[in-house]
Amino acid sequence: MKLMRVLLSSLLLPALAGGCASVTPSVKPAPAPAQSPEAEGPSGAPREALAWAALDAATFAKAKAEHRLILVDGSAEWCHWCHVMEATSYHDPAVREVLDAAFIAVKVDVDARPDFEERYGAWGWPATVLMTADGEELGKYKGYLPPDELVAILRAAASAAGAKTEGASGGAQAEPEVRALSPADLAAARARIVGQLGGATATALLGHV
Repeated sequence: MKLMRVLLSSLLLPALAGGCASVTPSVKPAPAPAQSPEAEGPSGAPREALAWAALDAATFAKAKAEHRLILVDGSAEWCHWCHVMEATSYHDPAVREVLDAAFIAVKVDVDARPDFEERYGAWGWPATVLMTADGEELGKYKGYLPPDELVAILRAAASAAGAKTEGASGGAQAEPEVRALSPADLAAARARIVGQLGGATATALLGHV
């Protein structure tokens, strides 16, 4: 009976934490059927799926040429919370607006990239990593990020990098102007994220960079 309780506890904890354990199951469930483009989604959400880039040298070169930051979404087909984040956070209008303005979004299948899994697997999935075009980490975030938290993180990083994103009052979207990040810039980005999300939330989400 004690052994059964331990096993049940180990299975339930990842789900309660809003993330999937980094252990790949021996038999993966069949992928969920694709949604119809006409399927109902969050109010005002883009109907088109996000155009994900690959984690390769060409993507980093494009980010540097276009003065953008890089968001990396580490996920797995068998990960429930990865699908939830794809369907909610990455279809949120505010999130997509900031991504379109100042980021290149990259999706990594952790089963196909053991190097990425080894580096970030302790966090569980999904794992969200923000980087500069030079490959320097700005932050890494554990598990499912709801739209409001994700957009706050993205705006803080873009703002600290000098990107011009649309303010809450609306208005025309300015082209992002991203400059090279100094150590002071990185510290300011982390401080801004802590200020926006609150100490406890930021401590839980931010990794050691």
